[in-house]
Amino acid sequence: MSSDLYGGTVMSIAGVCLCALAIVRYWDATISENWVETRAEVVSATIESEPRVRSEHNYKLRIRYVFDLSQGRFEGDRFSMGNDALTASEARAMLDALRPGKAITVFRDPQAPNRSAMLRGTPKDRRGAVIMGWAGVGFLAFGAWLIRRASGSRHADRLL
Repeated sequence: MSSDLYGGTVMSIAGVCLCALAIVRYWDATISENWVETRAEVVSATIESEPRVRSEHNYKLRIRYVFDLSQGRFEGDRFSMGNDALTASEARAMLDALRPGKAITVFRDPQAPNRSAMLRGTPKDRRGAVIMGWAGVGFLAFGAWLIRRASGSRHADRLL
């Protein structure tokens, strides 16, 4: 397998994956705009630290909360429908404010109450998803070009 064919295949697969992820992120950010506010109670909250490429760490809030509706009691664990990355100081401030037993506002899907989040998606989250989608299209196009170039060079060898 030539390096162009291999590289083109990898780039194309990466492009498809980026496009799929962008669609999911855009969808999540968009559908949550119509969700309704509900009062909930914090069950637990912790911070997870993840290494990043360009900075020291990325922090994520892991939260569990419960809320009661006429259909019963529901539990949620989603912090954000958009980008949920936090700085260290943001994560500490959130954790300090979210003690077990504290009443908070969450947003839930009126059609499926088991889907909820503390924060809805924002236009910034949708813009990020669109940029990610265009990056995926770029990877896909470049991969296709590499594959085409590799297949073109194989056909040229047959003619000689």
